[in-house]
Amino acid sequence: MTDFFREVDEDLRRERYARLWDRYGLYAIGIVVAIALLAGGIVVWNNYRDNSLKSASEGFEALEADTQDLAPADA
Repeated sequence: MTDFFREVDEDLRRERYARLWDRYGLYAIGIVVAIALLAGGIVVWNNYRDNSLKSASEGFEALEADTQDLAPADA
C-alpha cells in the first residue's frame, strides 16, 4: 500500500515540476542566456581594454625612446 502512495506522490511531484517548467521555463532559459552573454561581454571588454592599454603603453615607450635620442648628451 505504501508503494501506491509513493507512486502517487512521485506523480504529483512530477506534475508540479512540469507545471513550473511550463510556466517559468522560458524565463529560466532567458536568464541563463543573459548571464552567458554578460560574461562573454565582460571578457570581450577586458580584452579590448587590455589591448588598448598595451597599445598606448607601446606608443608611449616609442615616444620616450625618440625623445631620449633627441636629448643633449650632457644632460
